[in-house]
Amino acid sequence: MKRLSLLLIVALLSVATWAQTALHWSVGSGNNEVANVDWIGFTVPTTDDNGQTITEVPLHNIQLCTRTGGGTTSYMVISSEKNITNGRVAISENAPAPVDGSFVMYTFKDVKLTAGKTYYMYFTLSNTDVKSCKQRVSLSKSANTYEPGITGATGDLGKQWEPYFKASSVPPANTQWSVGNGNTNVCNATWIGITVPVIDDEGNQATYVPLNEIRLCTRTGGAEKTAYMVVSASKDISKSIAVSDNAPVPQNANFAKYTFSDVYLKAGATYYLYFSESKEKLTSCGQRIALSSTTGNYTSKINAGGEKTWVPYLTVNRTTIPPVLSKKYGEKWLRISNCNNTGYAWCAPSNGNVAAEATDESAEHELFCLVGNNTDGFDIYNKALGEQYKLTASASPAEGATASWTTGDAAKWFFNTSQAEATDKPGLGITTNVEGNMSLNLWANKAGDMKFFKVSGAGSRWTFTRLNPDPIKIKYAVTGETKYPETNTRIGEFKILYEGSTKTVTLSKDLNGKGLNFYPQYGEVSMDLFTYRGWKGSIDKGDYTTINVTADTESDYQYLWYHNNPPYRIPAIATRKDGKLLAINDYRPCGGDIGNGRVDLVKRIGSPDGSTWAQGETIIEGNGKDKWNGNDGFGDPALCIDRETGRVLLMCVAGHVLAPNGTRNNSGRFARFYSEDGGETFHSAVEGRDSIYDDVTELIYGLWDTDAYKAGDKTNTDEYTAQNLFIGSGRIFQSSKIKVGDYYRIYIAMWSKDRHNRVAYSDDFGMTWHILGTRKDMPFANFGNADEPKCEELPNGDVIMSSRKPNGRYYNIYTYTDAAKGEGSWGTGTAASFTAPSDWNGTNGEIMTFKVLDTSGELHNIVLQSLPTGLNTTTGDVRRNVGFFFKDITSSTSYKKDGKNDAPTFAKQGWERGLMVSDVQGSAYSTFSLQRDGRIAFFYEETPGGYSMVYVPLSISDITNGKYVKIVGDAEFIYDKAHSVGVAPHEASASDDCTLTLNFESQAADITGMSFDIEMPDCLTRTKAGNTDKAFDIADNSRMTAADHSVTVNGTRVNVTATATDDSKLIKGADGKLLNLYYTVKAGAADGLYPVKVTNITMTNAKGEVLDMAPVTSYIKVGNPQNATLALDGHVPAYVGSKLAAETAIATLDMSKVISVAGSFAVVDRRSLIMPKADVTLEQATYNRKMANAWGTVCLPFAVESNTEVQYYELSEVTANYMTFSPVARVEAGVPAVCKCLGAAETQVLAITADNAPLAKAVTDKAQQIGGTEWTLKGSFCNQTIAPESASNSIYYIASNQFLFANEQFPVPAFRARFETPIKANAAQLLAIKTDGDMVTGINLIENADGTVKVIYGLDGRRMNKETKGAQIINSKKVIVK
Repeated sequence: MKRLSLLLIVALLSVATWAQTALHWSVGSGNNEVANVDWIGFTVPTTDDNGQTITEVPLHNIQLCTRTGGGTTSYMVISSEKNITNGRVAISENAPAPVDGSFVMYTFKDVKLTAGKTYYMYFTLSNTDVKSCKQRVSLSKSANTYEPGITGATGDLGKQWEPYFKASSVPPANTQWSVGNGNTNVCNATWIGITVPVIDDEGNQATYVPLNEIRLCTRTGGAEKTAYMVVSASKDISKSIAVSDNAPVPQNANFAKYTFSDVYLKAGATYYLYFSESKEKLTSCGQRIALSSTTGNYTSKINAGGEKTWVPYLTVNRTTIPPVLSKKYGEKWLRISNCNNTGYAWCAPSNGNVAAEATDESAEHELFCLVGNNTDGFDIYNKALGEQYKLTASASPAEGATASWTTGDAAKWFFNTSQAEATDKPGLGITTNVEGNMSLNLWANKAGDMKFFKVSGAGSRWTFTRLNPDPIKIKYAVTGETKYPETNTRIGEFKILYEGSTKTVTLSKDLNGKGLNFYPQYGEVSMDLFTYRGWKGSIDKGDYTTINVTADTESDYQYLWYHNNPPYRIPAIATRKDGKLLAINDYRPCGGDIGNGRVDLVKRIGSPDGSTWAQGETIIEGNGKDKWNGNDGFGDPALCIDRETGRVLLMCVAGHVLAPNGTRNNSGRFARFYSEDGGETFHSAVEGRDSIYDDVTELIYGLWDTDAYKAGDKTNTDEYTAQNLFIGSGRIFQSSKIKVGDYYRIYIAMWSKDRHNRVAYSDDFGMTWHILGTRKDMPFANFGNADEPKCEELPNGDVIMSSRKPNGRYYNIYTYTDAAKGEGSWGTGTAASFTAPSDWNGTNGEIMTFKVLDTSGELHNIVLQSLPTGLNTTTGDVRRNVGFFFKDITSSTSYKKDGKNDAPTFAKQGWERGLMVSDVQGSAYSTFSLQRDGRIAFFYEETPGGYSMVYVPLSISDITNGKYVKIVGDAEFIYDKAHSVGVAPHEASASDDCTLTLNFESQAADITGMSFDIEMPDCLTRTKAGNTDKAFDIADNSRMTAADHSVTVNGTRVNVTATATDDSKLIKGADGKLLNLYYTVKAGAADGLYPVKVTNITMTNAKGEVLDMAPVTSYIKVGNPQNATLALDGHVPAYVGSKLAAETAIATLDMSKVISVAGSFAVVDRRSLIMPKADVTLEQATYNRKMANAWGTVCLPFAVESNTEVQYYELSEVTANYMTFSPVARVEAGVPAVCKCLGAAETQVLAITADNAPLAKAVTDKAQQIGGTEWTLKGSFCNQTIAPESASNSIYYIASNQFLFANEQFPVPAFRARFETPIKANAAQLLAIKTDGDMVTGINLIENADGTVKVIYGLDGRRMNKETKGAQIINSKKVIVK
C-alpha cells in the first residue's frame, strides 16, 4: 500500500499590466554573513521588467533581510547623498521589527527615484526626529563588488559582500482567502497557524500580501478574552511582526474583526496568530474559537491540549464584492458554489436552463465568466456553451422562475450584497433585479434547475472560485491482477487537493485508458495517489499526468474487511485444530465503541496458509437499543481455541454502557460463546437456550464483590469492587504448562475503571472463573492509567501481563507459589524501555512467546509485542506504523533478579525493534496467532477509513530482522532434546502395590532444577513411601541427595530444586534413576496398557536458562491385555523403546506426536505403526521378519540398502505369464519394494539394521508405466484387509515366490506391499517372477486345456503339483475335490 504525491503551482502566464512602470530588482542571493551597518548604497536599474528603458521609477517597497541580536525597530531613510540629513528623499511609512534571517518590508508612498542614480539607505528610530542608527542586516557573498558598498563593517568586508534586499515599484495586489466553512465545533486555542496563499486575487504569483483584516469566528462560554491579535513568524509570541489595531469583544459563534495597518505577509509562509490582552506587553492569553471541522487539508494547526490538524473558521482581507468580474469574455473563469450546500455548483446542462449539480472539477460546463460591473450589470457566459450564449431571465423574476441561455438579447445581472456580511453562510445573491430580494437558488437543496428565491435563504447565496481555463489533463493506466483477487478487490484512490478541497477518483480496471480534464483554481494543486495492499502506482508527469497502477503480485497483505463507513475494528485471530484460521472483529454501524449503539461481531475463516478466505459472516448482530437486553452491541472479541480439543471460546464486551461510564450496578456486560466446529457455528453453554451466548457478567464481576454485596446489599462497594470491566480483545491466553482438570488453564486480562487492570483464570475453559491473586491485587496500581491488557506465560509457567499505556506498554509478573490453586503474588508494574513517539499510539496489542532457532541453529525463547510504533511529523497522524518489539528470554536473568521474577528486569532490558508491518497508513489494534506453516498470522487495523481489517502472514525472520529464522513450537513438536524425564515401563496386576521409577536422561550434567507434571492413569492411586508421608522418595543413586535438593508436589506438579548453586549441587550424572513413585493398582482394574505421561517439563541449567523438554510417554501393563493400542507423545527414551520392542500386547503403536527417539528402536513386524508428524531420525532402526519363501515385499519407514543378505528389486517388465524385476542398491524410506533373501531356506530371515535413519511420515507408492500400463506397488505401515471385489484395479500379491491375482478378501500384514494395475478383464491368474537375464523361477505350472494356468495349494499352504481328493486352494479359491 503506497501513497504518492505531486505538487503543482497553477498561475496566470500573462504579464500584468500596471498603470505605472513595473520594476522589481534585487541585490544578493543568500543570507551568508551579518553586519551592523550605518548605511547601504544601491543603484536604481535603467530598464523595467519588460526590458524597456526608463528614466524614473516609483518606489513602493524595499524588502531587507534583517538579523536580530543588534538590530532595532526603525524607519528607513532614502538619501541621495552619504548623509541622512542632506539629500534626504523619503522616509518609510512603517518601522518593522527585525526578523532574524528573514525579509521585512519597508513601504513608501509617492516616492520616485531617478533611474541609474545611486541612493543610500539609512535607519532612524523616529520619523520626526531623524537621527542615524545602526541596523543589523544580512550580507550575501558577491563575486563583484556592489558599489558604493556597506560601511560600518571592519576591514574589507564592504568590498567582499553585498546586502541582501529586494525592491519594487509595484504594491502587492490584494489577496483574500478563507479557512473553514461553518461553525461546527469549539476549542480553546493558544495559537492558530495560517498559511498565506501564493496567488493574489488577480491570479498572479504573489510575493508579499497586504494584511488588512482577519475575521475570526469566536465563541463564548470558556476562555474567551477581549484581546488583540498578534501575528508571529514562529510559535513564539515574542517573535511578533504585527499586532492588530483593535481588540474586539468575542462574539458567540459570530465573526470578530481584527484590523491591521501597514502589514505585509510573505506569500507561502506560515504565521501564527496569538492573543494578548495588552498591546504593549505581549503575553499569550489564548482565545475560545469556532472550528469548521476536525479534519481537513488545511495545514495549519490549533493548539488545544496538543497540536491538532483542525480547521479554524476565519477569513482574511474580506471585501463585499470579490474581484471576480471580467472586463472581457474569457478573462476570468469561475466556479460558482452554493453557500448552504457547498458541494453543489452552477452548471450549464443541455436542456437550456442554468442548473446546479454536485461539483465536478472535470466539468467544463461548470466554468462561468461574468463580464461587466455591478453598477451597469454584467453578462454571464459558460465555457462549454461559448461566447454566443448568455444567461437571461425576467427583469423582475418571481419566486420559482428559472433562467435560460440565449443567443439574443440577454438580461443584465447584479450581485445582491445584503448577505455578504452574514455571520452564518455569507455570500452574494445573483439576480436580474438590483432593487429586488430574489436570487437564483439551489432549488430544494439538490441538483436540477435553479430557480429564484429570496436571498435571505442560504441556498440563494453563492461564493466564487477563480479557475484556470487550461485543465490539467489526466490519464489512467490500471493493469494486472493482484495475488489475492478474492480479498483484495479495491485498487486505490486518486485525489487532487487544492485550497482545502478534494477531488477523489476511485480507481478501477474500467478506468484503464480513460482520463479526465481537471480545472483547478490558482495556487497550489497537489495530487495524491493511494493504492491499497496488492497494488502499486506512480504519478508520471508529461503531456498528460498519467496515473499508473499495476498489481503487486508479491504482496501477501489481504483485506478481510474494507472500511465502508461504518467501520470495522478490533481484530481477534486464532488457529483451529485443523490448521484453518478463525478471524473475528467488530462491525460498527454506530461508528463507535460499545455504548454508542449497534455493534456486530463478524467472522471469516481462512485456509491454513491464509491464502484463501471464506466469505464473511455475521456471528451476532447488535440492535442498539437504549437499555440492556442482551444484544445492544457485541464488540471487542477475545478468542481462544483449546490446544487439545479444538473447542472455541469467544468472549466479548456487550450492552449499552460506555466503558468509562459504567458502575457496579450499571456496567458493561460480558457475553460468552462456544463453538464445537471451529467457529462455523456458535452456541450457549446452557442446553436448550435460544440465544447463542451466555451473559456471564455477574460470574466475573462477582469475583471482586464484597461479602455484603454478595449477600444482597447492592450499595456495599469498596475500592476493590469492579465498577466496570472490559476484556482485552484479541487472544485469550491458554497455558501450555498448567492443567487442572480437563483443560489447560486460560486467562482473561481486563481493563478496569480504576485503570489498574484485573486478571481472572479458568480451569474449565470459561465455565467458572477465579481471581489471579487476591481481590485486592491491582497489577498496575502504581500508575493509574493502565489500559487494555493481555497475558502470556513465561518459560517457567508464571504469568506476564502486558498493558496498554499512552505511548507503549506496562509489564508485571505473577509468580506462582501453588500453580494448581492459582496462589501467588504480583510484582511491581513497570513501564517498558521501548516507547512509541506519541501518546496516541497507546493501543491494544498482542504479546506472545515462541521457541525459535537462530541462524546457527541454537534454540531460544523469545517474546513478541505488537503495537503502533510511529508518528508522521509532517501530517501529525498518530496511531500508525504498527510493528513489533521483541526480546530474548532464553535465560531466566532476562526476567529475574536475584533468582526471583522481576518485572523491571523484564520491562527495561533487552528489547529490540522489529519489523514495521504497516509502513504507510495509520494503523492501530493488532493481534496474531501461529499458523501451521510456522508463520505468524498477523491481523490488524489499518486506514483508509477507521478502519479496514488486514491480514498478513509473517516469518519470524522478517519480524526479528533476520536474527531468528524459524519458529519451533507445537506446530512442529520441537523441544530441547538434551535432557528428559520419564517413568520406566512397569507390569502389575490389579490390587498390586507399584514402585514406579522416574528416570533421568541427560547429555550434559549441568541441571540445577526441574519442574514437570505426571499424568497417571485412573487405574492407579497414590500411596506412601514406606513409613514416610510422601508418595515419592529420592532414588538410591548419586544424582541428587535429600540434603542438596528439595522435592515438592502440588497436585500433578513435581518441582525438583537444588538448595545451592555450586557445581556439587547439580543433578549429577547422565542416564539413571531420579525418584521412586509409589502407587497401587485399583482392585478390579481391567487388563490393558495404560499410558503414563510426564508433561510440561522445564529444566534450569547452571547458566540460569530455562529449557523446555518434550513430554515423555511410558506405560503400565496391567494383567494380560491383547491387541492393545498405545499412543506415545514427545520423546521416547531408550528404556521405553527397549520395552516396546518385546511387548507382544501392542497391536498398534501411535507415534504421531513423537518428536525424538533415543537409542535403538525396533519396527516390529505385523504391528501397525502410525508415523510421527515431526521430522524424526532414529539413532538405530531395526526390523526382523521370518520369510516363508525367498521372495517377498517390504515397505519400511526408513531407508534400506541391498547387501549379501538381501537384494531389493523394482519392476521392469510384465508379460502374460511373468514379471521381470531389476535389482536396486537402495530403497528410500516409505517406498515399497520387492525383496529376495539370499541365504539358505532355513535362514531366510529379513534382518535389517540402519543407523541415523530418518523416518518417513507416510508411504510413497511406487508407480511405473510398464508396456503402456500403470503398475503401482502400494505399501502400508499398518495391518490391512484388502477386498478385491470392491477395487477398481486388479490386485496381485506375492505368495510362494510368485504373484497371485487376488479375487477374494485377504489380509496384508504391516510393512508389506501389493501390485495394482488398471487391467481388469483377462487378467492373468498367476505371474511368475523373473529377474533380468534369468529363467523363470522354478515353479511347476499346471496348464488347463485352454492354456490357462492352474495353481493349487494344500490347506497347510504347501504348493501341490496336481489336484487331490479333499479340500484345497485352486487359483486362490477353496475347492473340495470329490
